[in-house]
Amino acid sequence: MFFAVAGIAFLVSAASSDEKRALALSGAIVFGFYSLDLLGKLGAGIAWMRDLSIFSLYRPGDIVGGGAFPALGFALLAALGLAAFGAAVLVFKRRDLPL
Repeated sequence: MFFAVAGIAFLVSAASSDEKRALALSGAIVFGFYSLDLLGKLGAGIAWMRDLSIFSLYRPGDIVGGGAFPALGFALLAALGLAAFGAAVLVFKRRDLPL
């Protein structure tokens, strides 16, 4: 989970030229994902909203409760983190930095 969130924040930071804007946008994205997860837990009619959040992929309770390791969620979060970090490196390499 933290790897995916860090990748998203790094991508936003690499694409933004303003520190405050990057911080605000990264925070808004994480808060948006968290809000979707929270709203999806509130009712059966809007449970589909939870599927739009990366927080739905993080299930530590399954492991602690003795259940199976959530391999799909782990793989998707790892892939998202890798893709975001990779994209951030590409975006940063193409930037024209005023020095």
